[in-house]
Amino acid sequence: MSSSAYYLQALSRFAVAAASVNRVDEVLWLLTDEIVADLGFEDCVVYLADEKRETLRQVAAFGQKSPSPHVISNPIELRFGQGITGRAAAIAKSILVNDVREDPNYVVDDQARLSELAVPIVVEGQVVGVIDSEHSELNFYTQDHQFTLEALASVIGAKYEQAKLVTQLRRSEAEALYAASHDPLTGLPNRAQFLKWLDAKLNLAKGSSVLVLLDLDRFKVVNDRFGHTAGDELLVAVAERLKRAIPTNAKLARLSGDEFTCLIEGNVTEAKAITQSMLDSLKQPIELKADLVNIRASAGLAQMDPTMGDSSSWLRRADAMLYQQKGVGESGLMVYGEHLRTNLGFQSELEVEIETAIAQKQFRFALQPIVSLEDGCTIGAEALVRWIHPKHGFIPPNDFISSAERSGHVKGIDGCVVDLVRDWFEHNDSESYISVNLSPASLSVLNDDTTLHCLSEEFGPRLRVEVTERAMIANFELAAAGLEHLRSHGVKVLLDDFCTGYSSLSYVHRLPVDALKIDQSFVARLGEDTRSESLIRMIIALADSLSLDVIAEGIETEHQRALLKSLNVEFGQGYLFGKPVLQA
Repeated sequence: MSSSAYYLQALSRFAVAAASVNRVDEVLWLLTDEIVADLGFEDCVVYLADEKRETLRQVAAFGQKSPSPHVISNPIELRFGQGITGRAAAIAKSILVNDVREDPNYVVDDQARLSELAVPIVVEGQVVGVIDSEHSELNFYTQDHQFTLEALASVIGAKYEQAKLVTQLRRSEAEALYAASHDPLTGLPNRAQFLKWLDAKLNLAKGSSVLVLLDLDRFKVVNDRFGHTAGDELLVAVAERLKRAIPTNAKLARLSGDEFTCLIEGNVTEAKAITQSMLDSLKQPIELKADLVNIRASAGLAQMDPTMGDSSSWLRRADAMLYQQKGVGESGLMVYGEHLRTNLGFQSELEVEIETAIAQKQFRFALQPIVSLEDGCTIGAEALVRWIHPKHGFIPPNDFISSAERSGHVKGIDGCVVDLVRDWFEHNDSESYISVNLSPASLSVLNDDTTLHCLSEEFGPRLRVEVTERAMIANFELAAAGLEHLRSHGVKVLLDDFCTGYSSLSYVHRLPVDALKIDQSFVARLGEDTRSESLIRMIIALADSLSLDVIAEGIETEHQRALLKSLNVEFGQGYLFGKPVLQA
């Protein structure tokens, strides 16, 4: 193994381990106790700056400076500018000295050495510390050593910044908790809070509960006619009516835009009656700017099912019913399980019909925008497969993807999407890219996929492919060769659902990928779970060290967007920027 690959493994190991550590001092000792020795250093000392950034004090060490665990013998302080360490802090740049005898700034600590490498730890443009290592050999330190220490310093800097943010949040904990869990316009609980309720209900797995997803019909017409300020007033009025229409034990929330949701205790029959009351409450006109506005809504319902596994699956079922109800007509409701899904043969029926659906081109795709978090501009979109069945209408991907994988037809569905994207490219001149998801089956025969190769040769710079950790690691050699071929035509590769397992960390530097996608499960807990934020910081530091882009999935609130932007995530997608839009 090359030295650079070995050092990168040490960096990956440190980033993962640091994610589970809460305090900065623990991270520094983690570095000196478990990582430095692997780099072949004789010693290493980590300094932290005081609040005024005038002096540096030794806080962690490896080698003779630390004779016993978490102890520094004769710790010293240096002024900014004093010695090689202080100079690195003063200029905020790494300093590599091959022969300290020729450097007038060299300061002897516990014993004289011949070469030295000092790397500053920088947070938001300010030096907060220095990692310093000395060695008894001349010319010991290499550019690989410097690169590795700089990457390690970026991980420590991220941890330092996180600790600072946690301190700030604690000063106004009540206000921060409320802001993180409530919609600022209507005062209702927001999506993040609602998902916590759903998770709690699923974990408890007691009683009967029904999730209701409600979306206003023709809300855009109101916005276009009266303006967005009036549209906001309408949403506030709708929230008040919905609150009065539900029982006290029901939990109402605003997900985003004109979409509301409610968790109802009881069976489907009871939930349908309550949902109808909610729909009826909106039938009376609402006064808006001295005018009366008629508003209606559609609803999708899904009963709790412990086999779903998580709240996102529960929400997707209700969303699928809402989507189908809107295709039928306004001011109505549809229940998951009541439109042929009560038939135990439904899944078997789908498995049989998938091959026909591929041949008859029943599959379509929806585009969900990927935007720059800096200015909100759309830079691309992800193509999400949709099955429009001639008899059953819209069938959610969760209902047929697993069937397609079992029957061996998932590769054919991937091919349908590739063909549709190619047609889209031919009829649209947009410079934005489209990313296409590749299943493990497609990835394993990527070199034989002439359709995708033709698409890459013709529209390479406008195409991205998304693959999961599981698919890449399971088909490592084939993935590397096939994806490299696509990249040669300008196609970029996105690693989807990154860090949902740690198995890929040791592979990332070996695979031809251009960007990491942070899974929505981490984004959903931002501001609530410090471990999620910690892990996101580690992903960013790792991506930085490998020159990879980072895209955050599942952004649904302005609060999440702001936090991710503050963490230097450049790109994102989610309901905050737009739901998937079905393409004709």
